[in-house]
Amino acid sequence: FLKKKYGSFLRAWRVALSREDTPTIHKPQFLKACATIGWHGDLKLLWQAFDKDDSGFVSVDELDPKSAITLARFKEFVDKQFGSARGALRALAQNGISKISLQAFEEGLAKHGFNYPMKQLLHGLDKDASKHVEESDLHFLDKWKPMEILLAPPNAEASKQVKGLMLDKFNNNLKAWRHLLDKDSTNRCNWWEFHAACRKMHFDGDIAGAWRALDDDMSGFITLHEIDPEASSKLLEFRRWADREFGGVRSAFGVFDHDGSGELSYKEFRRSCRIYGYTGSTRELFSAFDVGGE
Repeated sequence: FLKKKYGSFLRAWRVALSREDTPTIHKPQFLKACATIGWHGDLKLLWQAFDKDDSGFVSVDELDPKSAITLARFKEFVDKQFGSARGALRALAQNGISKISLQAFEEGLAKHGFNYPMKQLLHGLDKDASKHVEESDLHFLDKWKPMEILLAPPNAEASKQVKGLMLDKFNNNLKAWRHLLDKDSTNRCNWWEFHAACRKMHFDGDIAGAWRALDDDMSGFITLHEIDPEASSKLLEFRRWADREFGGVRSAFGVFDHDGSGELSYKEFRRSCRIYGYTGSTRELFSAFDVGGE
């Protein structure tokens, strides 16, 4: 909807969502903007989809991580080469003019060594569709501090080190996922949760690079499947079985809890699984569900 209406996510952010060119907007601003542009879908679900880190506000990188990465690279480049985004414009524009055509701006950046795709970037910088970039178009960039994951290259070795620490601490990835990364049971882990987990394990390596290696689809979150596909399959198998037989995992545990104590021992869990026909592995599952058993 946004890309079709505005041509790029960056322009949509600047024109429709954050009209004051701030890098973040809070929920009331977001909901008001959606109403203004004529979005009639489920606003609650839409907010949950964008606010991936449950921070209470949405940033441009949550709207479209790919656009945000290009924008972050651009900012890093112009800051190093020209001191600021506005400095780049002044250096590339001729005769002290405070605006430059998109074509001349693109050519100037390329000559100075910026070798990333620029079509969507320039479209977003040209806020009013004038086919020029003016100094006012770049003010927001000089106020923006990109998240470190937008500039970090994927580091597969760092992600292996993080996984190794998880196994050392929890013995299996199912338990590590539930106890460390998905403590709020949302079935996904955002960057801030991942960062906190790495700090808790005293990992002093490349956290941002490890995240980029795991979040290879740049969705803004990771799932158990990206940590351990086999463990993810086991958990999914149990959930499907519980849904089919009892209507859900919570209902299954209610049935397993014969004495109504609100607790299950591993012995009770294993016996109930066998009685009701679950044939998968139970030890790793119980370790994952036993969030109080650290």
